[in-house]
Amino acid sequence: MWRPQLRSPAGYGGPCGGGEAAWIVSRLSQAPPEGVQKRFVNGESLPYLGEDIHIAVRFADVPSPEIRLDDGRFRVAVPPNLRGKRRLEAMRQAFFEWYRERALDQVTECVDRWWPKLGRGERSRVLIRNQRRRWGSCASDGTIRINWRIIMLEPSLIEYIVVHELAHLSVRNHSPDFKKLMSSVLPDFRDREKRLGQTEGILPL
Repeated sequence: MWRPQLRSPAGYGGPCGGGEAAWIVSRLSQAPPEGVQKRFVNGESLPYLGEDIHIAVRFADVPSPEIRLDDGRFRVAVPPNLRGKRRLEAMRQAFFEWYRERALDQVTECVDRWWPKLGRGERSRVLIRNQRRRWGSCASDGTIRINWRIIMLEPSLIEYIVVHELAHLSVRNHSPDFKKLMSSVLPDFRDREKRLGQTEGILPL
């Protein structure tokens, strides 16, 4: 359920125009082949804030998988009676929820930090979504929707995505005026955009 089934079409949607619109639709990762999907076992790793974090699994008296980040590892407690496909799906669900919560915290903090410079009117709502073909979108009412997988990226790329969406509150397209605004608030935005493109293929969930 949480695996992105993505393609890489060229071009952009028109942000903040008529309802939701996508940007950088060609930058999300392709899902790896079925045979190499994560099994959530000892020795595997998952990205978090741009770093590969190894998984350490142990059986414990818990009702469902529990995840904590401790000493540079994902420490995962798993019920001993959870096996096979049920275990795989429960682990995927647990990681999805863990990532989603932290994505909301990270994006909200970033919006708060940039709002004095880029905000317009009432502060935008921030929603974290399982968007399969976009990093972020901006609705006509100013609501910003962000892909939960953003939390796998390094902080500077998270900031770039958030700033990009906030900039659309002022310029609702990708015109030269938009690029001028981006350059004025984030001088290295083109470099960050390029590095974001290079993340293709690294997001495993």
